[in-house]
Amino acid sequence: MSLLSEVKVHAAPAVEPITLTEAKAYMKVDYTNDDTLIEDVLIPSARQMVEKMLNKALITQTLKAYYTTFGKVVDLPYSPVQSVSSVKRIQQNSTTTLTVDSDYYVQGLDQKFLLISSPYDLPPGHSPTDSYKGAELLVEYVAGYGTAASDVPAIIKEAIRKIVAFNYENRNEDEAGLEIPSSAKNLLNKYRTWQI
Repeated sequence: MSLLSEVKVHAAPAVEPITLTEAKAYMKVDYTNDDTLIEDVLIPSARQMVEKMLNKALITQTLKAYYTTFGKVVDLPYSPVQSVSSVKRIQQNSTTTLTVDSDYYVQGLDQKFLLISSPYDLPPGHSPTDSYKGAELLVEYVAGYGTAASDVPAIIKEAIRKIVAFNYENRNEDEAGLEIPSSAKNLLNKYRTWQI
């Protein structure tokens, strides 16, 4: 069993799934007073909320996933995974870079996982099927539908527009930004990744 401790964005997306112009047209906003709020706060926060709900990276980004313990199978938390850049095993003060197609294999389609093949310094009496206790794993990988906003499915973009509009209309309310409106959730459920 692998225990994911944290996931951090190492290289953020270069663009957002929707533009300021698209968001303003959807909300029928024709003045510029709130452009900074919409473009720099509401759109990125809506994307991040959707990514968290779906367990997906929408636009190409580099992620680092840190596991405090790991087993033979290591699930990568955000899909669609485009590539795995590096896998490092960390034990006390030493770091070992693992080699693809030797120490680990990348398996799966969009929801990829790592199959760890090397037992790495297991204490006497332990088998390769045991968890690698006392060792951590750091995986750097690239995920997302693509580099352009047009790569994101239209239904997800529509949900983001709904979230931005909801947060804009409720920007002075306590609940603004804390919840995805039900109209957007209904659209997103088709793309949600469920853990089995």
